[in-house]
Amino acid sequence: MAKQAPKLDLRTSEELVNEAKNLIPQFTPEWTNLNDSDPGITLVKVHAWMTETLLYQINQLPDRNYEKFVELLGVKPNLATAAQTDVAFKLKKDLGAKDTDLIVNIAQGAKLEVDDSELDTPIVFETSRSLTAINAAIGAIIVPNTEHHDYRLVTEYNAKEADITVTAPFYPFLQQDGEQRGMFVGIALRPHQKVDKPEDYLQDRWPLGELNLTVSAAEVYDYYQQADQEKRILGPYAEAALLPHQQTQAAATVSWSYFSSTAPEKFLDDASWQTVAADGEGQALAQSGHIALELPANIPLFRFSQLPRSVWESIGALRPPSNHEELVTDIDEQVIDAADISDQEWQEMGVVDEELLNTIKSCCDSGTSLATLLSDAGVTLDTATIRSKTDWVDLSEDYALPSVAQTPMIWLRVTPQTNHFARRLFKGVFLNTVTAKAQETWFDQRLGVSDGRPNQSFALPRTPLLFDNAKNQPLIELVVASKNEQQVWQWQIDFYGADSESQIFVFDPVAQAVQFGDGIFGAIPPAGHQIFVRRMEVGGGVAANVGSHTITKLKRAIKYVDSVTNPLPAIGGQDTESTKQTRLRAGHEIRHRDRAVTAEDFAELALNTPSIPIHSAYALANVKIQANGDELQIDKDLPGAVTVVILPYKTTPRPQPNELEIKAVGDFLNQRRLITTQLFVAGPQYVAVTAFNLSIQVDAQYDLKATSDAVKQRLLTFFHPVIGGREGDGWPFGEDIYLSDVFRESLEVEGVVRAFDLSIAIEGTMNNDDRIEIEAEQLVYLSRDVMNVKVSYAYR
Repeated sequence: MAKQAPKLDLRTSEELVNEAKNLIPQFTPEWTNLNDSDPGITLVKVHAWMTETLLYQINQLPDRNYEKFVELLGVKPNLATAAQTDVAFKLKKDLGAKDTDLIVNIAQGAKLEVDDSELDTPIVFETSRSLTAINAAIGAIIVPNTEHHDYRLVTEYNAKEADITVTAPFYPFLQQDGEQRGMFVGIALRPHQKVDKPEDYLQDRWPLGELNLTVSAAEVYDYYQQADQEKRILGPYAEAALLPHQQTQAAATVSWSYFSSTAPEKFLDDASWQTVAADGEGQALAQSGHIALELPANIPLFRFSQLPRSVWESIGALRPPSNHEELVTDIDEQVIDAADISDQEWQEMGVVDEELLNTIKSCCDSGTSLATLLSDAGVTLDTATIRSKTDWVDLSEDYALPSVAQTPMIWLRVTPQTNHFARRLFKGVFLNTVTAKAQETWFDQRLGVSDGRPNQSFALPRTPLLFDNAKNQPLIELVVASKNEQQVWQWQIDFYGADSESQIFVFDPVAQAVQFGDGIFGAIPPAGHQIFVRRMEVGGGVAANVGSHTITKLKRAIKYVDSVTNPLPAIGGQDTESTKQTRLRAGHEIRHRDRAVTAEDFAELALNTPSIPIHSAYALANVKIQANGDELQIDKDLPGAVTVVILPYKTTPRPQPNELEIKAVGDFLNQRRLITTQLFVAGPQYVAVTAFNLSIQVDAQYDLKATSDAVKQRLLTFFHPVIGGREGDGWPFGEDIYLSDVFRESLEVEGVVRAFDLSIAIEGTMNNDDRIEIEAEQLVYLSRDVMNVKVSYAYR
């Protein structure tokens, strides 16, 4: 329970009366009748009552006093911040024509909206930089595989929409038999071209410039394929909080390259791949995020059907033959029967002698005999004709063409450079992406006219004003203008050090107003001069922390852009902190001074992470918890390590933080920890109730099923980590289970007369003791599936 603020004067009216009575003999000794019946005592009591009323008012300090007091302590309100995320632009199909542009420039500040008709106020996002969008689409993703084949194609390509579907989350890297293998990405250039006229696009070349990608990692509760089984990621997700230099080192563990050879048969030759510069938080494929690749111009384009058979075989597919040797091999391995190939097709491939053709069709039941016949006749089959033949698939079911087989693509490769790469599941790769923030930029906003008085203040017409976090200054350009000139006045945090000539202003984030000096500290704008904002950025708020694929509306049409979406959730939006919140936070901040030293400091500071709704946090000293694929590595007794376990404010059955929430908490604590501390942030570990048996008796007036369901729901709520517990404020970390508490909760349900025969199994171990101990960092998970509630009527 929070302590009450101390009062300035604690005296009550009774104490004031007694104090006055004690002073009477000193100043008026002749006044001897101090009984209640004396008129003087009556006046003393009246004045004491009036004084107590005044003292009550004095004790009610206005908010402004508290604001200034906490300001003196160095505690300032947390200001509004803008949520941000990556957005991916998809270009129009019209750009499929041969004479259209390969590049579309999307200017900085493009306005997008969350497409939700139920919003009272539109949520607007602006792109934070210009984007050179390439007329291209992701065509194929090939990843290492542990089952049956070296690789597998994890995408299906829709040529009509120029879009892919990822069939299942995938690991981009694999270490097997001492070898590290990585992922291939095919990117189709001008994906809406007319495939029936490929000759029209022979002049297409990959344009010089930056290629912007965004990768999306699989989250807790996503499904993925392992062997032949579909599994669900149960978590928790846990990751190390890296400092900037550590992130740079992590990025160096992978290498991005492109296929530079003009000979597709060299696809698996390392010498045919050229390394390219990569940047962005997602480049190491250890987390979701942006990737910027600096690609040269004129990268060769190859259809998947042009890649060598070895590539097809590595993903478990057989490419139709493209030369003499491959056709002979397929006939020899009985993939195709020579007799199924028509006379005309044999003739087109170079078998023009009628006798030889008849011999081939009548006796060649193997590739060896065919090869001998052709060799003896001095015939080599026409490779170009074999390659161009389109009905091989109809002649043999062993041939299979992927949906992307005929699409021209450049090929990228990302490979691990060490044995210590991150094993992280991913579920998507998106093209033409750029960061967007939940803000609006406004120009030429008039504030008013100066009257020449000191300490003038002008409220902003649009709020809240955003701050540049790196420079810690408001994003506003203020102008004081007369008829003849305009002068830009500079922002300063306060008027300290200013003189009467300093053309500065101060911004009040609570009042959302700009304030000028008094002529001594800071100049006064001359009377009659206009005060206006040339440029300012406003926005922010938690409402903009929207989920993935919700920013799908273009506020204004952009030429050649068909649609937009956000592959990742938006995060980082925060409302301006109220005075009450600042006041409550001040006491905690004075204690730890915004520095994390003890485990309690880490847990408490984690709760203050801007824009992340965290219900509770628990810090484990000398413990490292980190995810490795779908496994959790726990290292105890590791000096200098701290793992902060966070529970998000979610009411789902088993709440877990997502990847971006983990990263935001890690980045926030990174700025406040000792440099020698190893920091890890994780979601909670749940200990599962695997069996739950309870018998109840119900009053005859109540329905058995309805009462049983009510008991189950009450107990599910009771064990919930966010809305459960004895006080309804969440089941605490490490809280032991008492069977007596379960009985009490059951008896609180209307209609329940008795509860008995309770037994609870934790992780398969039955425990009938009244107290079941839970580890300090764990939470309890009870599901409806394991609850066996026997119900009957209680007859008296």
